[in-house]
Amino acid sequence: MKTTIKLLFVLLITLTTSCQSDDDGGGDPISQLPEATQTGEQTIGCLVNGEALLPNADGDMQCFYQFIDGEYFLGVSFSKRNSPASKNIRLSIKRVELIENQTYLLDNDNSISEPFTGGSGTFTQTENFIEGGEQYETNENASGTLTITKLSDGIISGTFEFTAQEITTGALIEITEGRFDLLCTN
Repeated sequence: MKTTIKLLFVLLITLTTSCQSDDDGGGDPISQLPEATQTGEQTIGCLVNGEALLPNADGDMQCFYQFIDGEYFLGVSFSKRNSPASKNIRLSIKRVELIENQTYLLDNDNSISEPFTGGSGTFTQTENFIEGGEQYETNENASGTLTITKLSDGIISGTFEFTAQEITTGALIEITEGRFDLLCTN
């Protein structure tokens, strides 16, 4: 009887472990990210504390680069929603004309204080819409970079990484291996 129980226990652990590997996409988290292309593939993704984060299959991503009142503004964002929970990444560069193969500092906290010139990165995660969630932002203590690798023909491609700080607790989160290849709204 004890041998049967031990065998069932080992079998249960083996099945549980193999199911977990299949559910998370398996393998190295970096291999789950899209390739770093520059052809307008409509792809984006990154690692959040070492785990792959990609938008939902329905393409919940946005990109704009606009010239407004004599100044340039870039916004790149995407979401992963598992109702009611969600995770979101936002990148912005304000009042700066972008140049290919240029790296921009993400070090501002997304405040509305004017006139801010520079970049910011934000990560938010919520368990449900009613209770809210955690918001992590770049600031003078937690920063990163955004590199534009292509900016032409309505396509913006690049890479990003940043450390962000939770606005109420001060906890840090690491966003690494970020890459995007998006068609852009002007």
